[in-house]
Amino acid sequence: MLGSGIMFGSDYPFEYFAESVRFVQSLPLSEEEKEKIFYKNAEKYLLHLNG
Repeated sequence: MLGSGIMFGSDYPFEYFAESVRFVQSLPLSEEEKEKIFYKNAEKYLLHLNG
């Protein structure tokens, strides 16, 4: 699945956060893939760090 190894980030202050969100929302990805990019991959990674 494409979204499994990608975490959301913005290029603030060079690009506004909302523009980054709109860009990801506009991609031809499933809702599940977008959820992974926006937060699920980061959550999985951070929980793994806590052990």
